[in-house]
Amino acid sequence: MSFTTVGLVVVAKLVMQPLLTWILAVWLFHLPQDLTNMAILLAALPTGTGPFMLAEYYRRDAQITSGAILISTVLSIVTLVAIMHFMQVTPIA
Repeated sequence: MSFTTVGLVVVAKLVMQPLLTWILAVWLFHLPQDLTNMAILLAALPTGTGPFMLAEYYRRDAQITSGAILISTVLSIVTLVAIMHFMQVTPIA
């Protein structure tokens, strides 16, 4: 497993995808603030298991995918809290 590849996938998922979502929501679609916040939080969620299941189904190497799932899940705790703090969103108790 290439740690560089996993790192790039995780950065793309946890940083670049929410950033691109913000750009599209604000500048292209002109969404209201609450919908923009929801879209960004959904984009910032960790990598799901779908890519791993597809890799297994097509008998491809799933190590990179499984590493991205594990690391993005752990790191998303930090990134989601940081994004919610930046957006001044309070979690539901």
